[in-house]
Amino acid sequence: MEVTLFHTVFLSLSLFIIFLTKLHKKKPNHHLNKVSRTLPPTLPSLPILGHLHLFTKPLHQTLADLSGRLGPIVSLRFGSRPVVSVSSPEIAEMCLTAHGPASIGPVSAAAAELLSSPYLRSAAARIRADEARRLLRGLFCEAEAAAAEWSAGGAVKVELKSRLFGMAVDVVMRMVAGKRYYGAAEEAVEEGRRFREAVEEMFGMRGASSAGELVRWLRWVDMVDVGQRLPRFRERMEVLLQELIEEQSRSGGNVGEEAGENINGEKSMIHLLQSLQLADPVKYNDAFNKDLVTRFITAGTETVSNTIEWAMSLLLNNPEKMKKARAEIDDNIGHSRLLRESDLWNLSYLHCIISETLRLYPAAPVIVALESSSACIMDGYDVPSDAMLLVNVYSIHRNPEVWHEPEKFIPERFQSSRAEGSIVLPFGLGRRRCPGEAFAGRVIGLVLGSMIQCFEWERVGNFDVDMMEGASLTLPKVVPLEAVCTPRPALTHLLERL
Repeated sequence: MEVTLFHTVFLSLSLFIIFLTKLHKKKPNHHLNKVSRTLPPTLPSLPILGHLHLFTKPLHQTLADLSGRLGPIVSLRFGSRPVVSVSSPEIAEMCLTAHGPASIGPVSAAAAELLSSPYLRSAAARIRADEARRLLRGLFCEAEAAAAEWSAGGAVKVELKSRLFGMAVDVVMRMVAGKRYYGAAEEAVEEGRRFREAVEEMFGMRGASSAGELVRWLRWVDMVDVGQRLPRFRERMEVLLQELIEEQSRSGGNVGEEAGENINGEKSMIHLLQSLQLADPVKYNDAFNKDLVTRFITAGTETVSNTIEWAMSLLLNNPEKMKKARAEIDDNIGHSRLLRESDLWNLSYLHCIISETLRLYPAAPVIVALESSSACIMDGYDVPSDAMLLVNVYSIHRNPEVWHEPEKFIPERFQSSRAEGSIVLPFGLGRRRCPGEAFAGRVIGLVLGSMIQCFEWERVGNFDVDMMEGASLTLPKVVPLEAVCTPRPALTHLLERL
């Protein structure tokens, strides 16, 4: 048989991999062999790649499969980097508290400080209410237009994913700089167009770049276009944020300044950061402030819109739960006014729906706890000090040993403020807890509750809503949610005044 160049190269590579594999097996001495026996269970790995060849599914699903085969704590290697994945609530709590990073970091600490600011809290509440009303008005106007054109009784098919994402971005950006980028009034503004392009490009590449975000040295194996888009996104955001900072400096940072408003003297996040910079220019330098704002934008938009989209999808597939939530809203609020943020405290079943949605589809399906602070023992296994800790929240939330019928949507399991399972981690825990959890919860509750109160919702056709999960560091739906929306006659008089 003729020996071609391809066969020669293939044979050479095969022999080289076999050599590396044997070298890898011979390398450890007796002491290291003794230590390796106490490491968490693992699978055979490849030279150079480690276990990366196993990750053909989204990260959380692959880790869940591995824990199903090996147990609640698994030892892996991402290239040369040791990784420990946990899917037990007790071990997860240990990782995120006792063995997590020594501090939450300056950016997270500053974010928590800003979100607790009386100025920003006041502005945030008003902005959330305003953007929820804008969303309702847009849905109502579209339904009215459909009724006038087609005599369809106000029923209209709407795509919710882009609406919810635009709403979430506008909530965040009005807090950041007093600006809206997805509202009808801003459609023709060049700055708005550039911002939308940058944000949508960034979220569009999250799934493709997630491996590189976990392992720095693997960035070179990412798709070429992702490698090109990431620097472009950073460059775009750098220019846009610098423009916003300069504009806020000129305007004094008043929220609503672009519309000639000065409501209650409320200040934007950028203005507050500039005030902090005057007091502490070393800590709150321009680079730090831009990093904080960028993280707030990325963390506060897709997680909120995804959660509302998942919740609506679950309710459409379980219409009896939707009816129960609407009955609770009607009983507590009636038909004389729209739901307010202050009403959320009395809507316990709505909270159950949100908690159950976050159990099934957590905002962050895998929490990256960075390195363990020191070598430690977890569940009887040795964990090296340089190991990356991955907490598989998705797997913990669907553990059949903890949750009754874990794959089913059962909001009632959260009634009486008690979770059926021992721990729920949709926004992390301990030092890795998201500082924007309360902010996100208020947006989700207000928008979801308002949509349930004001409209009847039905699936498009006779099929269940597609619940396929996308590959990302967040947990998006693969198929954007579409639904049939009809204004409730009892609430029409309120919607007409929006």
